[in-house]
Amino acid sequence: MLVGAARALGIETVFVHDAFQPTPSVAAEADLAIAVDLSDFEALHAALAPLHAAHPFARVMSLTELGLLPAAAAGERLQVPGNSVHTVGLLRDKRRMRDVLNSHGISPVRAATPANQAELSSFCRMVGGPVIVKPAEGTGSEAVIRVATADLAANAWRAFEAAGGVDPIAEEYLDGPEVSVETFSHDGRHSLLAVTDKLVNASFVEVGHTQPSALAESALAEVDALVRAFLDVIQLTEGPAHTEIRITAQGPRIIESHNRIGGDKISELLRRGYWVGMPGPHPGRPLRLLRPPPHAPVPPGGGAPPLRARTAVCPPGGPALA
Repeated sequence: MLVGAARALGIETVFVHDAFQPTPSVAAEADLAIAVDLSDFEALHAALAPLHAAHPFARVMSLTELGLLPAAAAGERLQVPGNSVHTVGLLRDKRRMRDVLNSHGISPVRAATPANQAELSSFCRMVGGPVIVKPAEGTGSEAVIRVATADLAANAWRAFEAAGGVDPIAEEYLDGPEVSVETFSHDGRHSLLAVTDKLVNASFVEVGHTQPSALAESALAEVDALVRAFLDVIQLTEGPAHTEIRITAQGPRIIESHNRIGGDKISELLRRGYWVGMPGPHPGRPLRLLRPPPHAPVPPGGGAPPLRARTAVCPPGGPALA
């Protein structure tokens, strides 16, 4: 998707893929494709440095979860503009992200890093209500366990480990409707593109998405202000971000965020509802080939609200658009 968007703008591309995975079909669309161990940043730099010396890169970017940190590391080492390793690392590590938010008084959430079930139980008692335990660097709602009471901490800990959970963070449970926010940043300025209502199952797996959000205007304004403050404090300077939020009785609270486009056909909802196509601006805007997407884009049809669109994720068949 990113390679195709770049090629459509006349941008030369070098596609870097994981040497230990099958070569993706998109590699054929790039001007050059190279295979590297993406977990080895020294090897990544060694592969890219000669190419950069001969024909300097304008950006090093990724839209895949496992490519975000390698792209930031490669760009930083080559002294190519882009989001820093520090910023991308904060988004990858939920503990560090929560520490930064709490230290700035933004979206405060009580959190701990329990080493065992006894410490998890102690945290539950301190919170005095349900908590969530999850991997600090987990993705895809894997090993996310709700602990209703301190008495159930031992069972929850076993369930966390059985689900493959490691390196846990525990946080107070955030009660309320869940939304995700799509943004695009350019030169450190942030445009909010859409707020998506989310439907999650009992395991916190997303099973449906609806745009536009049904939140009240006042709640949307709070979400907008919160996401802007968050992106400022983590110093995200460019590109898309996908931020997940719960609307609690105390106001909106950030669950997690990623410097990429939201999955599960959210970008398709954005295109159909607001005529904002992604990922074109990601490679196009930094090179000044495209204007940045507008803040709170007006839907087609003379400003009338767009038709409500919903995606439903139906395992094992994958996303379906309705």
